[in-house]
Amino acid sequence: MLGNQYFMARQFELAIPYLETALARHPADLRLMKKLTISYVATGRTEQALTGLRDLLRAAPDVYLEAQARDGNCPCPVLLARWKAKPPYPEKSSRYLTSIGILELFCGQEIWREHFRESSCTESNTQFSEILDNILGTERSS
Repeated sequence: MLGNQYFMARQFELAIPYLETALARHPADLRLMKKLTISYVATGRTEQALTGLRDLLRAAPDVYLEAQARDGNCPCPVLLARWKAKPPYPEKSSRYLTSIGILELFCGQEIWREHFRESSCTESNTQFSEILDNILGTERSS
């Protein structure tokens, strides 16, 4: 699939329309959801990334709490390192904290919780609150 090739080449902007089309055809494909969410984060589409994360958690709430960046092709560790060295947004902004939190969640890094909590303090978005409640609610019930 061309979207996956663009994703693997870290050409996220080019990957997005292909991943969106593929996900429309296969709406239960968790890998497509994750790749599209990562692509949204990488291209600064935080609201769309939150929607993708919400959809992932609705489809498989426990899976992403135990996520690890085991796949050497996962771009999250590289994006995290780059963004922590040179943040694309102000470091205390909700956009930065949310984006970093999503990537850390996918990598299994424990600090994602802190970034999501910090972001929720500055974010009035009800969608974000729903996602945070879903993540923490799943965590508490496990």
